[in-house]
Amino acid sequence: VYLTSPGGDYWTGQVFSAMVAEHGKVTLTLQGTVASAATLMLVANRVEMHAGANVMIHRIQGGGYGTSEDINKISEHIAKLDSSVVDTLTDLVGYRQKLVNGSWDETRKKIKSLYDAETWLTAQEAYDLGFVDKIIPATKYVPATAVSDRATATAAPSDVNAYYKGFADKP
Repeated sequence: VYLTSPGGDYWTGQVFSAMVAEHGKVTLTLQGTVASAATLMLVANRVEMHAGANVMIHRIQGGGYGTSEDINKISEHIAKLDSSVVDTLTDLVGYRQKLVNGSWDETRKKIKSLYDAETWLTAQEAYDLGFVDKIIPATKYVPATAVSDRATATAAPSDVNAYYKGFADKP
């Protein structure tokens, strides 16, 4: 699975996360920016990341309407979801055997700190943290070309010139 995504809805991220996790030996290749809810897909069996790609983690953002009690309930629910995401990311790091000092609790504190601060990670930082298994050097890939807000397509090396030829004479 090749992924470049600005993220989106938490629930959609959970659906894609479940699909990737449940289908066994899935290799997820991060190509560009993988942010927000899209980071939930890092639970794939194997995650590779292009050297020029980046990952962004941050707290869930949302809103609601209703009485003050309704707003408080929504806020409490979002806090629970935030905690769940941090736990999932910590479990992921544990799975890749990169716990801070061998401690799940210390690792969770570190990830929560990054998560609370809205942190952008380079490929090397994501690897060092345990979010990815391998960095793909820039000489080994062709960058993805975004075709919409939420989807990407990749061009095989033999197709690159044909794809970009149509753009050559455009300003």
